[in-house]
Amino acid sequence: MINARYAYRNRKETRDTEFRVATVVNERHTANDNQILLLDQTGVDWTSVVVKDETQTIVHRRDVDYYLIRHGATTEIRRIPGGQMQNGATLFVDYRTDENASYTFSDIGKTVGLGITLLDRFIDLYSTLRNHRYEAVQGPISDRLRWERQQTVGVRFALDFLTIGAELDDLQSNIVPYYSRKADANAQHVFFDRLSVSARGSAQEIYLRQENEKQRYYDASIQLRTVITEGMDVALEGFYRLQLGRGSDLTVARLRAEWNMSYRNMRFQIGGELFRRLFISEDQKYAGCFVKVIREF
Repeated sequence: MINARYAYRNRKETRDTEFRVATVVNERHTANDNQILLLDQTGVDWTSVVVKDETQTIVHRRDVDYYLIRHGATTEIRRIPGGQMQNGATLFVDYRTDENASYTFSDIGKTVGLGITLLDRFIDLYSTLRNHRYEAVQGPISDRLRWERQQTVGVRFALDFLTIGAELDDLQSNIVPYYSRKADANAQHVFFDRLSVSARGSAQEIYLRQENEKQRYYDASIQLRTVITEGMDVALEGFYRLQLGRGSDLTVARLRAEWNMSYRNMRFQIGGELFRRLFISEDQKYAGCFVKVIREF
């Protein structure tokens, strides 16, 4: 089976204003550990940055849930595992930025994708080429416009209970160009109709061309759940991440165990959790337990 897609965008923007400090409100982003998250505007005042969750009721804490990295005039937001900001979560960001005077430009984008599935979905090959450029630029804004040419190629093998994939991502840009290599594996199986096992692992290396440095990410997680009797089960979850890079060294480990039992309209839960996070020079440890009794009406 072959899948192909094509998308084209052409947008013209004109602004007539005086140089001033602008306030950006509710700029939407997605926290993705596999991608570099850059704020849309340059010249960001870091003291003004406010990062909120999807409901805009929780304000994430800098250097606890995320940290900021400067790439020239551009700002990156990077998630810190173990905090309240979850991978894949929608974020809304407020900040102040220097705004240039009058300008005009055309924003042109093209995306071409091709996917091939072979052997009854055993092999999945895919490739995406994305071009994003600006034309007819007028005004002192050229250094703030980000042109991109990104090519992604990958392969995925799907077995009965195991999925293995690899991906190469090459981004050419005037702002934060990089080259990325990633491999991941995911296994899920149920043994004897009682024991459910789920395990995931991934490794990624990102080479930042302008900074001439590498960032490495290693993740592993496992989930076990076994049914003891009808209405009673035990669950075990573990997670580990190792992150290496200039100013971003991080180690996170978490282990959680839980016993659950249901009896008539009552549910009982007993569990414990161990957590440790080493972020640069900060060492955070946590150990706790809990007991829950829930009455259903």
